[in-house]
This record gives sequence, structure tokens and C-alpha cells, in this order.
Amino acid sequence: METVATSTLEMLVQSVLVLERTSPIVGNLVTCLIGILQLMDQFHYNRLWDEFRESKPLRDLLLRVFLVFRDLIKHDVFPVDWVVMKLLTDSIMLKSLHEFSQPLSLYFLNKYSFDSQVKLGNPNN
Repeated sequence: METVATSTLEMLVQSVLVLERTSPIVGNLVTCLIGILQLMDQFHYNRLWDEFRESKPLRDLLLRVFLVFRDLIKHDVFPVDWVVMKLLTDSIMLKSLHEFSQPLSLYFLNKYSFDSQVKLGNPNN
């Protein structure tokens, strides 16, 4: 699970970001992403933060995750009658946001090293 969490997470996030919402595989990729996030615990998140020690790669990962979460909130990926799946997705995103907010606050939003790109949500700079 450790290898899956650290190597696959970034690839899934990037794939979900670049695919059109009308693509038939988006729902499958989102399901995989949510499944990995659901399985991750504090140990996996700590390993992920160790993998992204440098500021720019960590910032880019956080911004991409937040963009995916924003898109998942704005646009339905699952059919209208899949209420349980939507609620489960929201619950897992909330748990994950709690974990992703820790390095965000620690490295990018403190008074000594505020990163305006994080505030603006632009992963390209």
C-alpha cells in the first residue's frame, strides 16, 4: 500500500485533472483516487510528505489535489442516483483535506514563508 499511495496518487490526481469530465474513464479514475485516499492513514501521509520534501513539488501536489477536489465538488462524476457514492466521496475528501492542510499550513501559509501561489491556486508557477 505504501508504494501505491506514494507513486500512484500523483499520477491519478494529474490524470483526473487533465481529462474532460465527459470522458467515460473519469468516473473510474476518481473511484481509484478515492479508494487510495480512503486506505491511506497517517503513516502513508507521512511517507508522502517525505517523498515531496522539496517545496515546489509539494506545493504542486497540494495545488493539484485541491483543484481535483474543487472540480469534484463543482461537477458530478457519478450518476445522479449514486447518492451513497457521492456522500462517501465527500467524506473521504474531507478526511483527506484535513491531512493535506497540515503541510499546507506548516510550509506555505505561515507568517515566515507565505506562498501567494498557494493562495491563488495556480500550480503552473
